[in-house]
Amino acid sequence: MTAMPTMLTFPTIDLCLVLTTCLFSFIAGAEQQPFHGNDEPEAFHVAIVGAGLAGASSAYYLSNLSTSYFSHPLKITVYEASSNVGGQVKRIFPPLDEHALEAGATHFFKDDWCLTEAAQSTNLTRRRASPVWGDIWAWNEKRSSQDRFCYKEAPRKIPPFWDPRPHARKEVRDAFNRFLDTVTFEWENSWVPWRTRRKISSLQAKFNSLGQNGTFQSIQEELEKLGLGESISSSAEQFLDNMGVPRSLQANLIEPCVRDSFGMSLKDALGLHVIASVGSTRSSPIAIDGGNVNLIGRMIEQSGAELRLDSRVTKVGPGIHRRFALEIGTSKLAKPQYVEYDAIILTGDSATHLRPTSMQQPTSIQSHVTHFATMYWLKQNEHSSHLGWIPLAAFTTANSSFSDTNDSAHITRLTTHGEFYIDRRDCSEDDLCDQAFHVHRIDSNQRLTQESLHAMMTEPRHDQIFWIDRQSWNRTFPPAKASGDTGFSNIELEPNLFNVKSDMLDTMEMSCRMGRNVALKLYDQRLLTGFLGQETNGIWLS
Repeated sequence: MTAMPTMLTFPTIDLCLVLTTCLFSFIAGAEQQPFHGNDEPEAFHVAIVGAGLAGASSAYYLSNLSTSYFSHPLKITVYEASSNVGGQVKRIFPPLDEHALEAGATHFFKDDWCLTEAAQSTNLTRRRASPVWGDIWAWNEKRSSQDRFCYKEAPRKIPPFWDPRPHARKEVRDAFNRFLDTVTFEWENSWVPWRTRRKISSLQAKFNSLGQNGTFQSIQEELEKLGLGESISSSAEQFLDNMGVPRSLQANLIEPCVRDSFGMSLKDALGLHVIASVGSTRSSPIAIDGGNVNLIGRMIEQSGAELRLDSRVTKVGPGIHRRFALEIGTSKLAKPQYVEYDAIILTGDSATHLRPTSMQQPTSIQSHVTHFATMYWLKQNEHSSHLGWIPLAAFTTANSSFSDTNDSAHITRLTTHGEFYIDRRDCSEDDLCDQAFHVHRIDSNQRLTQESLHAMMTEPRHDQIFWIDRQSWNRTFPPAKASGDTGFSNIELEPNLFNVKSDMLDTMEMSCRMGRNVALKLYDQRLLTGFLGQETNGIWLS
């Protein structure tokens, strides 16, 4: 066996010795196992670890490119540790109802070109998306105010002012009052919100070009080329300070958006998170009919990839016949399986889990989403006392008006979905047979106890909640520029080994662009000519 060249990306000799020892032990183990995955010797074999949006995007765009350029057959295999595709994009169904709710990302925007392109080409039905069909309010620990930054309302058709009908006159008056309220708000704040929207809108246009005009090796470097270096070199708070936004407006207008999208305060978030979370300057929010996870499933299906669920990749090492070898464990196999591939694409948390423990591990926080169904509304609280009624959705800042008994699980968003029904077909026709109920969604930074849910209701009885669904996942903090972990910021860790996880910005659109970028990099590097017999330059993972 040919000796492997020295590793390129690690700064210390000790680390190289540790990894080399691990790799040779991996090779010895692999040589004792039966070899799989070489049934098509002339094909270029690609393994994608993770069946989330980034993995689906990688498979989908690789397949599209292979039909138009690649001279060798392309064989794609997608490994997913869970029993479902989707990753952080999850849908749930309340009991006795066919309407799907999003437990993960509720929407993307029409100007998210990667997602809209995929939705159009896969012939999926898109629908206008909103957290709720109703007013949205933000709570800043002192008062509630109507959301002016997080979501863009649909344009309302206003009848002509000469229409004599009473309801038409009311709609004209309401439109005038909304306009007057907006002008008054801007005047009282010296037009800072308007100027802030214009500035953020111009930055969003720059960010929108990321990945459209060629491939990129590092997100940080690409953002700096686009003139967005300041957005990743300072906290969101400092970023807004430099834009001249007073701290009071930061807390009232912008922090609820950042907390709702990323679960972070302005001190923890980057300026890039402000650009990505402020939706009032963007195009309309949309989603996929039946759940955004349908887009992921359709992309994988149309790519022709072999999907292996309940298959966890536990190790990556250099292969014997091909560049890489994967160790794969499943619940159905007593011993792990070894399969070799020409290229590996790591998505989601797989790169974090497989990276050497001696390397700096990214900091993460947990996001929790709780849905529960009840016949009752949430009781009035600080959110609604200012309004005189309970808002259908409310975003909160540093502390929430609802918390559990230990006052530790702070809520970042409250949403109420109406128009659900319990269809009781076995009873007589009266008002008690078909009963409407409410589904409440609560986003929090810790797991909410059932006692805290009962305390929120107008009727705090234990038998009034008949369905609870809890989902949680990790969100990684953006990497510090001074950490020195430059190897992990590169998308291509070494030739043919890619990390598609973006610790800097964890959104559906970024995942789609990252997967597409890797597919284009494989295309640009012409890796399907003369790929057999290549040697690894030293492996990044062990």
